[in-house]
Amino acid sequence: NELHLPLLGRGVVQSFHPTHLMLGSLAALVVFGGGWLLDRTWIGIFDTDESPFGVLGAFWPTGGPAMFESRVQAFTRSLESHEFGVALVLVLAMLIASLFLGAIARSAALDMCAKCRAGLFPSMRFAVRRVVALLGAVGIPLVAIGMALGLIKLFGLLLFSAGFTQPIGGVLFVVPLLIGLVVSIIAIAFALFHCMLAPATAIDEADAIDAIQRAAGYLLGRPIRFVLYVVLFVILLNYAYALVQTICRVAIGFADGALPDAGLEKTDAAFTRDAIGFWVQMLWLVFIGWVISFYGSASTVLYLIMREACDGQDVSVMVSNDTPSLG
Repeated sequence: NELHLPLLGRGVVQSFHPTHLMLGSLAALVVFGGGWLLDRTWIGIFDTDESPFGVLGAFWPTGGPAMFESRVQAFTRSLESHEFGVALVLVLAMLIASLFLGAIARSAALDMCAKCRAGLFPSMRFAVRRVVALLGAVGIPLVAIGMALGLIKLFGLLLFSAGFTQPIGGVLFVVPLLIGLVVSIIAIAFALFHCMLAPATAIDEADAIDAIQRAAGYLLGRPIRFVLYVVLFVILLNYAYALVQTICRVAIGFADGALPDAGLEKTDAAFTRDAIGFWVQMLWLVFIGWVISFYGSASTVLYLIMREACDGQDVSVMVSNDTPSLG
């Protein structure tokens, strides 16, 4: 009971909630669908084979573990070709996802804390109303990291562009080294406490700065407990991920039974294959939506537990001015 293990299981169950699945699927549609359209537009305008938006394809789940290496290679190639563009695309995707994660966290918190049912539209209305806090909580650390990296680049331009200033740059190289040390600490901490930013806004209606302080404070306050819960959620995600992916693959296998054994007729065969491929990709998009739903639901549970461990607030306490229907 002290570790709230039943609540961890409830977080997994929450990931299958229809509202959370729809919110996660919408997030996947906006990020991946929008990225695909921008990728096609970029390639058409600049007459090239790739664009920075193509990096999102490295996160598409088709192919299973066998395709993991090729996805890593695709990500590396995109990063080498469009370093700044890829970073910008990933930051934009993270900001868009944070809006939907806020909606998922709000719905999950209302269900678990207030025993109320919040639908798709009330959850999105809350996220839109708190959009500044949700985007700011993610954006402020990213801006800080970007500014620090910019300072390192500026140092190199000023002191390593000309031969006579290079010795000075060598002597003062401790400066970018210290900046890099600070950036690495901020980046690692952000990667760890990012999961608690949206729940901080959704549960306690914290602003951006307060959400960052809460998430970082809970991480630093009880780091061993935090790591324990993250490990448990990763284990649960591993089994749930395999189960949901297997269900999707079996469903596709059954659906293939509708196709003729002799193959498609030549007339409009290309269009038919494209249409079939579209619906198969939509199924995988819903699968990604479930992954986003799991992340949002599990993060909500993690925040509630860490808040109790650090601040002593009960896991059933949340700030709510909403009046959703009772569940």
